Amino acid sequence: MCRRERRAAPARAFEREQERHRHQDQKEEAAREKERVPIAVAEPELEEARCAHQAKIGNFEKARAPLDKDIEAEERRWKKREEQLEERLCPVRSSHVRSI
Repeated sequence: MCRRERRAAPARAFEREQERHRHQDQKEEAAREKERVPIAVAEPELEEARCAHQAKIGNFEKARAPLDKDIEAEERRWKKREEQLEERLCPVRSSHVRSI
């Protein structure tokens, strides 16, 4: 091996190592790109499904609103009726307690 070849050997080794690093970087980038494609497809699908879900929830809430009003009205009616019945029972209860 001549003097010039001995000086060039480390440079060739360095170039081979650089090429190996470039090749490894390219492989890693290709792997990352494969991951990005499904994400790019799945994200719009997720957003569409989320919107459909929110629309359904909105429809359920709209349908529930009148039922909630009916429940509130029934609770008020019952409270009033219960008070009336309790008032009717008060004299009967107090006379029943006195007789015991």
